[in-house]
Amino acid sequence: MASKTPNLGLIKPARGEFQGTWDIPMNANSDALDASLGGAVTEITDARGSQSSLTARLDVQLNADGTLKDIPEVAAARISTVYGDNLATVAYTLDARVEQGDREVFDARQSLTTLNDRLAFNLDNDHVNNSVNSAPPGFLSFTGANVKVDGSVTPVVCDINGYRQVVRTLKQVVVSGAAGTRYVYLQRSSTGEIILNRTGGGDNTGNVAIYTGDGKLRKLNDTTQNFITSGAQPGDIVEITSVGSQNLGQYIVEAVIDANNLIVIGQFVTSQANLNYKITNPIAPSLLVTATVPAKRYARVSDQIFIGRAVFDGANVTSVMTYAVKGRYEAFTSITLTLGNFSQVISHNIGYVPTGAKFFASQANDYSQVIEPLSVADMTASTLQRSVIVKMDDTDVYVKNATNGIFYKSFDGVSQTAGYLLVIAER
Repeated sequence: MASKTPNLGLIKPARGEFQGTWDIPMNANSDALDASLGGAVTEITDARGSQSSLTARLDVQLNADGTLKDIPEVAAARISTVYGDNLATVAYTLDARVEQGDREVFDARQSLTTLNDRLAFNLDNDHVNNSVNSAPPGFLSFTGANVKVDGSVTPVVCDINGYRQVVRTLKQVVVSGAAGTRYVYLQRSSTGEIILNRTGGGDNTGNVAIYTGDGKLRKLNDTTQNFITSGAQPGDIVEITSVGSQNLGQYIVEAVIDANNLIVIGQFVTSQANLNYKITNPIAPSLLVTATVPAKRYARVSDQIFIGRAVFDGANVTSVMTYAVKGRYEAFTSITLTLGNFSQVISHNIGYVPTGAKFFASQANDYSQVIEPLSVADMTASTLQRSVIVKMDDTDVYVKNATNGIFYKSFDGVSQTAGYLLVIAER
């Protein structure tokens, strides 16, 4: 009895079968073969497109080993008019090319949420270059021979040469040497500050694992360290340093999950244990002191801003002066004449001789009453009734009245013997 082939169903006559009717299965088999092969030929012809053969068509997109050839647009995208066509000594891949641009934008953000926020930081009307721009009261203090800057609760936000720098921990520096005044400053480093270093011998304790929040390789685990007390925060840089590791390179911290786990933006290359790594805060300045007296008039110093001064007795710090935030002093001082005169020493604490100072008088110390400008003049005539006599240095303003018996004569013609003196001084 005849059987059939498994794919095309061609008839396979048994011995002696189809005598006198052999043409029937023969023709049926021929028709089936023609239909099948004809379809294959049509598909191959269509697949060739405008090429002379299917091999020629495949050569357009495949290398000899079967890997994909470059799409011209992709190859062109690897080369940048800004970055060139290589990364160090290794030719760019497209992902490295994109990563370079992404990283530069991230660095330009300086740990702010967007690049627009970073630009706004410098363009804000309240921003002052090379100055502490916001800080908690009493952020500069001392204990024993140590000078401290405390940004652990409220960060100390600075501008150093146009770069946003933030003290977000308690920093301290030891004062030593001969007794005298020490000038306290913050120093910017282009590489930031290493806050956790696990790159030394025997320190390979980091583990790259799946972050259960999304199932991707985004978690760095280290049960021997405490990321929270180390001060790691979003925007810090994790750098895997283990030689030969597929995860070698830098990653940006997205969140600190708990003391032993943090996650990164993007993901690691592969799961791996016992890695050397370090974590860097890219916008942290160093705290330093110097016995060298800076200029009395403000002058820009490369990568430094002075934030105060300390008095050292040779063993311990005995006092500190915190320089005015934004290099600006503005405050009211109560005035009452004594024997017809007043003389006040007002600490502006700018740290430099002010380049501009204004003086006003008022009957209130909260701007609820009008303020009236006072001129600055010497005591040459008894008619100077809206004037004060002034001298200034790098820490204080000295003010006294120009005419005995009068603090100032008001706009309404009333001679005031008491009130408030408003001094506004700027670096």
